Amino acid sequence: MVNPAYSQQNTENDTTRKDALKLYISCSSCDFDFLRREITFVNFVREPAEAQVYLLITSQNTGSGGLQYNLFFIGQNEFKSLNDTLNFTVSPDNTSDEERTLMSRVIKIGLMRYITRTPVFKNIEINFTTEKKQEEVSDKWNNWVFRVSSTVNGSFEKSYQSFSLNSSFSAEKVTESFKTEFYLSHYYSESHYLIENDIYKTFSRSFTFSNLSVVSLGEHWSGGLSSAISSSLYRNIQYNHAIGPAIEYNLFPYAEASRRQLRIKYTVGHKFNRYFDTTLYGKISEPLFEQAIGIAYEIVQKWGSINLALQGSNYLHDFSKNNLYIYASARFRIVKGLSFSNFGWFTLSHDQIELPKYDATPEEVLLRIRELESQFNFYIYAGFTYTFGSIYNNVVNPRFGD
Repeated sequence: MVNPAYSQQNTENDTTRKDALKLYISCSSCDFDFLRREITFVNFVREPAEAQVYLLITSQNTGSGGLQYNLFFIGQNEFKSLNDTLNFTVSPDNTSDEERTLMSRVIKIGLMRYITRTPVFKNIEINFTTEKKQEEVSDKWNNWVFRVSSTVNGSFEKSYQSFSLNSSFSAEKVTESFKTEFYLSHYYSESHYLIENDIYKTFSRSFTFSNLSVVSLGEHWSGGLSSAISSSLYRNIQYNHAIGPAIEYNLFPYAEASRRQLRIKYTVGHKFNRYFDTTLYGKISEPLFEQAIGIAYEIVQKWGSINLALQGSNYLHDFSKNNLYIYASARFRIVKGLSFSNFGWFTLSHDQIELPKYDATPEEVLLRIRELESQFNFYIYAGFTYTFGSIYNNVVNPRFGD
């Protein structure tokens, strides 16, 4: 283990550290207060343009349920073109403290090539700790990971009581060339309302069992097969099963997925529905064939990030029964100090074939305990943030914290 230590020499309480490297970190899940306390040989700056090193941190899920962090060190100003990439993996068993400590250690290691080019380098000491010899361990689980969870939620007042139970089980195996995922869940909720001495009772339940298997077909192609069995009182689905193959093409190599992706996926399949109540189209059950094509684009760069998705689907027996879904989120810097962020989705729905023929009661509408007819669904959030003042951001003061 390499552990750089900085001889602080009366710099512990300084807002800025003279001659220290200026560092900007872009990370959505980092403990910045901890990093400021641990990495004391740099100046943390608030503006990316002021930094000598821009550190972009992204993460991806691993097959074991952990995370792989990718750290992209990007040199700026006098360090332009001096770039590096490091990564490390944390397991689901790691605590938050272990994870942030490892993050701090890897950042320190990555910064050393820049620190050696600053006057601060003379105050750096390198400590090396030999690791205990690790025995080679065979994986008796053969890359399989299992998870079981159950949550209970309750809220009780004089005129309102609610209770819900959510249980799930998952099993997955992930390798470089193949992955398969099984998921099982059950949800039940019940609510009681007291209105003018009358008690109104509502409940909802759903069940899902699904499987997805994907095989690698090279750096840009993947093939897969998905299947599912489900039931949902909210959607008037007493029983549903579905199965279908899929093919996906990524314009960029999958190895670059933490920085950029442009994926096109096509699926086609068969499903069968049995309904609780007769539908608007006079069906109590029916076999169906459907297809879908989707495009997803994601990029993470120094200036910000963009995530876009577009998917269209339709039933093959009637192309007028279709659905269009658009999703967008972005966060980027416009000019120094000014940033923009947005999040939203838009759906055009012409495929609600499962809707019951009877009209929803006022209680069902107000409490939203059944799916309602709607040809569109729209949500948007957008905002600007402007920050000005000192570019330095080294001090941590936890007093009167949240």
